[in-house]
Amino acid sequence: MMNDFRVVAVIPAGRKRYLEILIPYLRAQKGILDSCQFWCNTTDPNDIAYMHQIAGQDPFFKVITPTIPVNGTWTIYQFFRGCIDAKTVYVRFDDDICWIAPDAVEELVKFRIAHPEYFLVYANIVNNSICSHLHQRQCCFDLSEGFCEYDVMGAVSHRSGPLARLAHHSFLQKLDARQLEKYHFSQWVLWHYERVSINCISWLGSDFAEFGGEVGADEEQWLSVEQPRHLRRPTAICGTALVAHFAYYTQRDWLEAHTDLLERYRGLAAVTGDV
Repeated sequence: MMNDFRVVAVIPAGRKRYLEILIPYLRAQKGILDSCQFWCNTTDPNDIAYMHQIAGQDPFFKVITPTIPVNGTWTIYQFFRGCIDAKTVYVRFDDDICWIAPDAVEELVKFRIAHPEYFLVYANIVNNSICSHLHQRQCCFDLSEGFCEYDVMGAVSHRSGPLARLAHHSFLQKLDARQLEKYHFSQWVLWHYERVSINCISWLGSDFAEFGGEVGADEEQWLSVEQPRHLRRPTAICGTALVAHFAYYTQRDWLEAHTDLLERYRGLAAVTGDV
């Protein structure tokens, strides 16, 4: 509970190789999170079995089964219908969120409750196109792999494996040097309803109850652009809630083939994000 709100994490899931990294961070947040839902958005039997195994071992986790046949990102929208409790703050993590600052969930939820005027609140996300633009402007990483446009689809920060490697390597260097304050800022408001990748977002159940959690099939476009514009309620990034996102689908194969980043993050997860 926080300020009389329950806090529930939800994860469109799930790829075991990523969940194994994320789960220790979620367990470390049990002081803030009341529960965690795996939205079972896969047909892979091994991944499904893994989620049920985790839920069977720890009642903190629950597997939510789909109501329509799963079709990748195009069927995630169905799960929002169950996230409309008026006294709950929901925090959505992509299953490849690979690092969470010890205070990130608390910072995100506190900001979410304190700013009901924003439709969505985003975490400050390493390897997220809009956040990468902000991080590069703050000199968190250089221009050696290109300029990160203030854009999502088609931007170099969305499609480039080498740019993602640079963003991660620079972040890990600052993590080792205890210089993560270089990434921090107060807030960034998306006044023009800019599309932002929803790798880690938070919403108020009371807001989603007003439309029954009926989200468009293109969930990211609907959540970050269409509904905020319709309501005239912009979204915002909480600059003190720092997390890392492993890869967009356009970067993933290159990163896994040419870097050891996933194993480095796995090693950090083994000590539950202790910095």
